[in-house]
Amino acid sequence: MTRKGKYRMENLVVLEYSENECYTNVVSAGKKIQGLEIDSENGLWSFREWKDIEIGESRNINDYHGIARKYGVIGVYDRTNTKHLDFMVSAGREATKSRGSVID
Repeated sequence: MTRKGKYRMENLVVLEYSENECYTNVVSAGKKIQGLEIDSENGLWSFREWKDIEIGESRNINDYHGIARKYGVIGVYDRTNTKHLDFMVSAGREATKSRGSVID
């Protein structure tokens, strides 16, 4: 549940894929990222087709067919909230986890 005025932009960070999808970066929410919208008053963020995700949560890495979509923003988190940081670390691990192949 979110409250109006819950998040301060200067405390928000973005977990995103780096150029190499095997890695992630954490950047300030103030960085201009094409397709990212943050509504700090309502505690929501959106990136491209992923809409109205709560701050502190990550997007689904897989599309509707179960194929990993490894690009762009993974999640938006409050760096002053320990639970958010735990969720961010977990999302980063999940995002970079090797999915293997059918042959493996």
